Amino acid sequence: MSDFFSIQLEINQAFKTQLLQWASKFSTFSFLDSNDTRDAHSRYDFILAADALAIYNSLEELPKDKFLFGHFGYHFNTEHKSREPFIDYRKCHFFEPRYVIYARQGRLYFNRNAPESLEILDIILAQTLVDNRLPKIDFYARTSENQYSENILEIQQAIRNGQFYELNYCIEFYKEKVHIHPVQTFLEINQAAAAPMSALVKYNDKWVLSFSPERLAKLNDNKLISQPMKGTARRDLFNVTHDEQIKQELAHSIKERAENTMIVDLVRHDMTRYAHTGSIRVEEWCKVYSFPFVHQMISTISAELQDINDSHNALKALLPAGSMTGAPKKEVIQFIEKIENFGRGLYAGNIGYFAPDGNFDFNVVIRSLYYDEKAEKISLAVGGAITLLSDPEKEYQECLIKAEGILKFFK
Repeated sequence: MSDFFSIQLEINQAFKTQLLQWASKFSTFSFLDSNDTRDAHSRYDFILAADALAIYNSLEELPKDKFLFGHFGYHFNTEHKSREPFIDYRKCHFFEPRYVIYARQGRLYFNRNAPESLEILDIILAQTLVDNRLPKIDFYARTSENQYSENILEIQQAIRNGQFYELNYCIEFYKEKVHIHPVQTFLEINQAAAAPMSALVKYNDKWVLSFSPERLAKLNDNKLISQPMKGTARRDLFNVTHDEQIKQELAHSIKERAENTMIVDLVRHDMTRYAHTGSIRVEEWCKVYSFPFVHQMISTISAELQDINDSHNALKALLPAGSMTGAPKKEVIQFIEKIENFGRGLYAGNIGYFAPDGNFDFNVVIRSLYYDEKAEKISLAVGGAITLLSDPEKEYQECLIKAEGILKFFK
């Protein structure tokens, strides 16, 4: 961007640590990290926004010519009243930052002139590297395995009754009276998880540590893309042959492909109102990607917007993410409120940014920790798609696999 000062700099873990320690001195900041993911959709290696100049709590009041960072909660675009979340966040919260710093292709960019940028860089590089070990935390499961299995059977009966086709059922793990160092915790888990849509967000005493591999939506000029993720398998990092076998089994699983395909159809439907007729394309269908802990089945859907002025409405039409609800959306959202015993809050919502040129990029908030520093509470939620082919025991094990990817760091 022409109004940004840039300097060549080696970006490594030590620098990220110093950068986040500097940012954490502000009451508000958002750090979005692609973890060196090289694909057609990554715009920045990472981007940081710090110090709120203005705050907005509705989509309609957002200015369209500024950098804005924030989130949509799961219930932002639903009509249903949610249970009170264990840690509550606003349904819609965005801020205009004083400082924007991003990295791309070995250069660091500042939204400041050269003297100010170099002064900020000196302050960042002067931050002391602190090595705080993660505490041991025994998380409690809010839902027992027996209750989980009973709820799966109830969901499947509703499917037989024709209420819906697929529902994403989630459970929560939590702990009270706990203290963590959010920056150090994020850095340690993020380095291992290397997820392409990671985020560390601070709102005063509330933090989100997100290690999400899933992109809800990105707008590039008038091209809108969504990358729903459905289908998960644990990796075997000690046996390359077995790991490849697991990957192939996932790629050819009738159940997982059916789940993914239903969400692809849902996303295509959500895009229809604002897309040029005939422009919706499934660019990737049920492609399996390998991450440090798991294999994931991901599809990529794109559309050309009819009117760029409708970009915010096109984004809103995708909320909440189909991969975290099921199909049809209205019916499953109602059933989710009935059967889940926790309020999703920011879980299954979306963290990201709007750029001054009108483009945007948002993740799906999964594989994430929610931490209230003042109340000393921490939580994590996981889930999976339930269909008539789902086996309750296997689905519960998949939830444990997803949770273990983060919870193992506290053992």
